[in-house]
Amino acid sequence: FLRQNIFEKAAQIVMVESIEGECWYHGLRPKGDVAPLFKDVGDWLVRATKGSISITDERNDVKTGIVLSVMIEAPNKIFNYLLHLNKATNMWVIASTRHLREFATPLELIEYYEENDLPGGYRLLKPVPRPRWMISHSCVHFDDWDLIGRGHFCDVLRGKYNDPFKRVIIDVAIKFVHLQCQINFRLWHGGNDSTRSKREEAHDCMMKEARIMMSYKHRNVVEFYGVACDRPPVMIVMELCPGGNLETHLRKMSGSIMPGERIVYCLEIARGLRYLHRKNCIHGDLACRNCLISKHGEIKVTDFGLSKLVDEITAETKILRPQDRLPVRWMAPETLARIPLYSTKSDVWSYGVVCYEIFNNGEKPWPYLEAKIIAKSYKNGKLPNIPSATPPQIAKMMTRTWHLKTERRPNFDEIIVTLTKAHGAIPPPPPEMRTVFSLEGVIRRTPEEEKKLNDEEMKVTTSASLLSSASSASTAESIETSPTRISAFPFFFFRI
Repeated sequence: FLRQNIFEKAAQIVMVESIEGECWYHGLRPKGDVAPLFKDVGDWLVRATKGSISITDERNDVKTGIVLSVMIEAPNKIFNYLLHLNKATNMWVIASTRHLREFATPLELIEYYEENDLPGGYRLLKPVPRPRWMISHSCVHFDDWDLIGRGHFCDVLRGKYNDPFKRVIIDVAIKFVHLQCQINFRLWHGGNDSTRSKREEAHDCMMKEARIMMSYKHRNVVEFYGVACDRPPVMIVMELCPGGNLETHLRKMSGSIMPGERIVYCLEIARGLRYLHRKNCIHGDLACRNCLISKHGEIKVTDFGLSKLVDEITAETKILRPQDRLPVRWMAPETLARIPLYSTKSDVWSYGVVCYEIFNNGEKPWPYLEAKIIAKSYKNGKLPNIPSATPPQIAKMMTRTWHLKTERRPNFDEIIVTLTKAHGAIPPPPPEMRTVFSLEGVIRRTPEEEKKLNDEEMKVTTSASLLSSASSASTAESIETSPTRISAFPFFFFRI
């Protein structure tokens, strides 16, 4: 039975793959993502639900979870047709109480209804094209032993991405729900309800992370190449940072890292956070473990699984506190409430803890205290002692980032001014003495490459400043200072 079940599901996958190369196929994108893409009556697309490889119903049809969506009335009235696979005939059909024409593949079905009326008399007029950042699974290659990192339900592997637009092969990091959970065809629906629910929550969180990352490009933010979501496993394809995470580097190199180099780490992370905040993004999980060392020795902010866009979190929601451990040491007091409030200023608090890690060789504050004691201490205004190796001007800045009143904390423009002055007073060592360049796979840019990058960044910064000046001051103020109540973080990202 098991062998037969796997064979049947393999056949389903092959037939689903027949539409993966089509411009109108949007894969496992959530319904909420594709809804805004419909503009006119007759606009249509095809997508798959998380149940894309599913079960047989009482009519002997396999419920594939493939959905044909068409706008039937403006604005925003969309009708969804489910495509079923007749197990007896191995033919595809639109789910209906009536007997309808059957087709050998989903592609043949779509092509037929492009020329003929759908049930209900509706027509497919204009396909909605998939975005460029949607990557075909066939362009992503990896070995399951080449593991970079692992979370509760997500793995990150080293791999290759064959970019069809630039026609180059790029070394990349690939993030997806655990590979061992995905290697057989029973995977997506395997396990008990709790396991399946958590796995699907991991999938949803990955899709949200991809949606947030797709519009970001900054030298201190990990670059996003795309997401392969035509079918499970969904894979986020992003820049490979061979230097690993900053926490590990700080612990390993410890006393070898000179103060000037540590200031560079602080400055580069601050630049990445300033960029994110200008994009209205609250990171929500800032820590040295989520800062990576790129192939050119720069520190890059990563892990947007907990991030929120400001315009997505304006509503007040009831919080159910998960049972898993929270990263309490990095969390601002206002985020430790039953209904946490997150803002750019809660990121600023976390950034102060990151600076603590940087000047304390990667050691977290109060390593032996229980989380509940730390939370109580933060709420009462009791703070960890700033590491003795911290330069005075940075120690003063860190104290400001930990102010109980959010409005008294600096923003990242102010932080960068302070760090730039510290950088001038305590310059970094020459490149050959910087510890990041001793790491395998990390190489220095040539002076010409560095100048070109700086010139490009200056153009982008100038454009951003002009756009910022054109926007209303009131909007900027609300983004900067207003905390927002949001729902609890997904369970599998919590740590202490």
